[in-house]
Amino acid sequence: MLHALGSGERLFALAIAAVGMIVTVVGAGYPMGATNDPGPGIFPVALGVILVLIAIGIALTGGDDTGIGARLKIRPLASVVGAILAWALLVDPIGFIPATIVLVVLSALSEPRLRIVHTAVLSLILSLGGYAVFVYGFRMPFDAFGW
Repeated sequence: MLHALGSGERLFALAIAAVGMIVTVVGAGYPMGATNDPGPGIFPVALGVILVLIAIGIALTGGDDTGIGARLKIRPLASVVGAILAWALLVDPIGFIPATIVLVVLSALSEPRLRIVHTAVLSLILSLGGYAVFVYGFRMPFDAFGW
């Protein structure tokens, strides 16, 4: 069911749709490749389509107290975005494993109650498993530890 959108929601949905369409059009200018050998255009096109779908979702749920806007919490959003940015900034200077541990700990701060043992175990499993997958599996050039 369509709901009346406020001017801020309308502008937000329109901005996301515009960015999605631009990303899709620009990405379509790159080779798509094949299913077993994707080209450089496949990711931007997929991302652009996802952004347009998100904008449609906002338009369909906007103005409803049970929609995504009513449930949006700043702490989890800030914690996860901050964790991703921290990982990107720390992976080169301190290495993959410590940067991933920081990522998991900062992401865990999005929860109302921090479970220390759970977070420690999860950070070790994800950092070691991620290192194995990305360095040994995908041959990405990450150092385990930067020091």
